[in-house]
Amino acid sequence: MPKKLSAPFTLEEDIGRLKALLPTEAIIEEFGDMLQQLHRSNATERERLLALGCVTATWGARRTRKKSYGKHCQHETGTRAAWTVSD
Repeated sequence: MPKKLSAPFTLEEDIGRLKALLPTEAIIEEFGDMLQQLHRSNATERERLLALGCVTATWGARRTRKKSYGKHCQHETGTRAAWTVSD
């Protein structure tokens, strides 16, 4: 039996959910040092995007109490993320 598809969300709804899940001020407060270091290192655009993906994945894992992100997150320069999800 085919799985019933849920109603599609609009872009505005998805953006609203993202803002609720990833409050900018909290991310900057927690990961601000890493973000500043990333900008000082003259990282490429790809490296910056990968590192920011690590930040958001780690933040999301902390909010949902999952341990699969953060400690394994690594970007192109080989810098392992120093954050882990605590219990």
